[in-house]
Amino acid sequence: MAFPIRADTGRLPCLQTADALYLADRGSLACFDLVNGNVRWRLDSVGVSSILEDDRHGIYVTTTTAGADQVLYSQQVNIHNKVYPLILKVNPKNGKVLWRLQSVGEECMMSGKFLYATREAHVMNAMNLEHGPDLHYNLSLIDRSGGGTIWDYHRVNHPVMKTDVQQNWILIQMTDQVLVLKFFSL
Repeated sequence: MAFPIRADTGRLPCLQTADALYLADRGSLACFDLVNGNVRWRLDSVGVSSILEDDRHGIYVTTTTAGADQVLYSQQVNIHNKVYPLILKVNPKNGKVLWRLQSVGEECMMSGKFLYATREAHVMNAMNLEHGPDLHYNLSLIDRSGGGTIWDYHRVNHPVMKTDVQQNWILIQMTDQVLVLKFFSL
């Protein structure tokens, strides 16, 4: 691995497929051949939080725009370097990034042929400072082939506890209500 793996960091993002093991450390994602254990490829990526495989063996990585210097100098803060969530589709054979989608989701979910992304953000409204920041929740359906957003479901000031997807059915559990949504697809 490119960076030492510490036992106190919690779980490591990993995925085992029919012929490979994908494992992320603090600064990179590596693909290992299951037969011989050799490294097929490495992809520099800081902040990998999940790795998913779809029904066509496409690999999706939820990560950040942070650079390797933010791992090496993790105690230093640079307010000019903004870090954004990033979703990558990676070619499982060579590690080439097929597409990248920035600032759409911090978490991805796969169900059948559908790829979803969720994101929560606190936004301060300058006209309403006394009430504090608004909480924005977005659920997006992502086009697996090109990486664009097909549709986006947005809620403001309804804290979401859990989002679950089953094909084109969506359950959103909030602190004050539960929503069950369904959309029609071709």
